[in-house]
Amino acid sequence: MLLANLKIQKNRVKGLTKICKKKKLETSLRDVKFNCKRQSTNGVVSINKSIVDSINNRWNIRKNGRKHLRKIAKYMVEQLKSGKIPKASLDWCNGGADISKF
Repeated sequence: MLLANLKIQKNRVKGLTKICKKKKLETSLRDVKFNCKRQSTNGVVSINKSIVDSINNRWNIRKNGRKHLRKIAKYMVEQLKSGKIPKASLDWCNGGADISKF
């Protein structure tokens, strides 16, 4: 079972990395040293862990997640203002709402 799960995880990372490279995110986010493989791996591992954590303690995980998302959004707004990332990079932070004015 564990071996099968690792294979699935590896396939997800590979798929996300391919999509990321196709969108040329490493180029458009060069100033923040964005790496498609590393970001895809971190994303898949985080999602897997968050699912298990959410099952174990749903409310605290969501509260903590929102807190971290606000912190990430703040840094991304600073990166936008300094010209390091495009405005489109902020869309995911608040369901597509314009948070660049925060």
